[in-house]
Amino acid sequence: MPLPQTTARKLLHRRTVVCRGYERADGAFDVDSSVEDMKPLGTPLAANPVGPGDIVHGMSLRITVDAGLTVTDAVAVTDHAPFKVCGAITPAFRKLIGLKLIKGFTKAVRDVVGGVQGCVHIVDLVGHAATVTYQTMGRRRREQAIETKGVTVKPALLNTCHAWATDSPVVKREFPKFYTGTE
Repeated sequence: MPLPQTTARKLLHRRTVVCRGYERADGAFDVDSSVEDMKPLGTPLAANPVGPGDIVHGMSLRITVDAGLTVTDAVAVTDHAPFKVCGAITPAFRKLIGLKLIKGFTKAVRDVVGGVQGCVHIVDLVGHAATVTYQTMGRRRREQAIETKGVTVKPALLNTCHAWATDSPVVKREFPKFYTGTE
């Protein structure tokens, strides 16, 4: 369903975020994420004016995650930025190595590369990459959630959104053991 119509308007900014998840031959997972900001009308930055249609921000991030959700590699690059100094911070994103994509991950990311320790655009990509990692690993994680060494394990995705609420018809169908509804 498309968004409802609105009044006449002029595009001033376009942000494109693309994430791609891959399973590697070694059993790990790569997620490549990129952000691109474009100003259709340009913008008069003092140090580096941006012309109409030029890319203001063009940054990319790759995280590699093992089956246990630990970041085993991370690399960031800056191809377009309003200031030359922007790209100098990309090595800091190696600090993501060792973090686990579990509860508290977002805070841990902000602790190691938030604010002046990183780049807000690449930090935003980390969140997208984490979500896409779960989507990429989905089938394997679902299979592991159903049976792990003969013991049924509560799937981590339960109660992460409306559809996966433990009282929803989705959980009743997919994981009936964990269904808490009244039907």
